[in-house]
Amino acid sequence: MSDEKNVSSKPKGKLPKWVWILIIGSTLFYCIGCTALLGTDTNNNSEQEVKKKENKEETKKEITPKITISEPGDNKEVEGDKITFKGNVRPNKATVTVKDKQVEVADNGDFVVEISLEEGENNIEVKATHENKDITVTRIVKRIVKEDKKTLGISYNKVLENLEDKFVMKEATPVDGETRYMSETTDSLATMEIIGEKNNVSQATLMIGLPNDDNGILLSNTTTLLVFLKNTFPENYNEVKDWTMNSVDEFNSSDKEENEKIFGEKSIKVSILKSLGILTITVKHKDRE
Repeated sequence: MSDEKNVSSKPKGKLPKWVWILIIGSTLFYCIGCTALLGTDTNNNSEQEVKKKENKEETKKEITPKITISEPGDNKEVEGDKITFKGNVRPNKATVTVKDKQVEVADNGDFVVEISLEEGENNIEVKATHENKDITVTRIVKRIVKEDKKTLGISYNKVLENLEDKFVMKEATPVDGETRYMSETTDSLATMEIIGEKNNVSQATLMIGLPNDDNGILLSNTTTLLVFLKNTFPENYNEVKDWTMNSVDEFNSSDKEENEKIFGEKSIKVSILKSLGILTITVKHKDRE
């Protein structure tokens, strides 16, 4: 009987302490895990929102086009009648026009186009349009037209034809931006000057001594003069030769020291410095100052 009482006296439904500890620990572990997962989801959502915002901003930026001109620089001065424009546009789907002329845009946004220029200042607009938004960049290009140099229509070598042994030309100080060559003979009684490009010179000058007391030098320098005239006036040499020799005779018989005349497109000027017996012959284009 005592054993039956003992069994019946134990409380029914009561769990041992270790079971309760296990249940509570599991519950806490589960709750902590849920909280961590919830926090991770929240962070992920926040990052996604930030990315969405950035993408929207980036999309918004791309809608407004941007032009970068690499060539030419502003206030560029050129001599030709054309110039090449190089640049880049963003986004690359934008439509680009240069001087109202649509140009092709590469996949990377680069574009190249050749533009004709008017004389003087050219204001050239580069315009990019994308989704009804546009931007315009202006470049000023100045086309400079150099004054046409009046030339003789003969080459450097032609002027020196049959005179190469007498004159060894060397480059000297330029005149008005033009190349200048000079030489004198070994006896220093004749000097040659040639101005301009070698393929088409602008001016040729010969200075010779005409001594009265040395027939040998007089003959040599007179021969040099005649060759010079033949080289510079190949088309009407005889007429120019006669006029030049008559001018020298006139100088010797009068106080006159200078004569000038135009033959075709060329002008010849003959002058003498009587005190030194030096004759100077200058040949240039008739319109050249």
